Amino acid sequence: MDPLHSPTVTLVEPTKKEKSTLFKPSLYGGRMTRKQYWVRYFTFIMIGRIICNSFIETAFDLTEFIVSVILLLLFEIFYTLPITIKRYHDAGYSGSLAVWLAVISTIMLFLAIFTSPSSAVGVCSLLMCIILGIVNLVILCKDSEIDDNKYGPSTKYPDLVKKEQ
Repeated sequence: MDPLHSPTVTLVEPTKKEKSTLFKPSLYGGRMTRKQYWVRYFTFIMIGRIICNSFIETAFDLTEFIVSVILLLLFEIFYTLPITIKRYHDAGYSGSLAVWLAVISTIMLFLAIFTSPSSAVGVCSLLMCIILGIVNLVILCKDSEIDDNKYGPSTKYPDLVKKEQ
């Protein structure tokens, strides 16, 4: 990569902003680099796994299990969805695309789970989940837009944007 397009965010050391906002992702606006997104996402996975395991191990009946699943889903909605929307913004896509992909994937996943695996509906639902997951992963792994966009200034290439102006 040439020095003109080198990012200002390093891979090794998180910035002060990243440290202070690790558990404050509740705002839906703005942009988030790939590194910031994946650090927060894997933090969510670890916390969610600990919470889920502790609830499932102590859940003796169906209602306790359902409550733990609902708590995990709420945590995902209020933590994962905002950071995914910010990541989509950084790549230049609308946050509503992330919401639609999440809703359609959830519906397809429920159809795949609650229908017969050998039925056409079950197979098509599972294939749609896989395809939508790949589309989501491609967008999440896409590099940041170099220029400022309608979602905010570039956080990865601020020096490059200033030099061009």
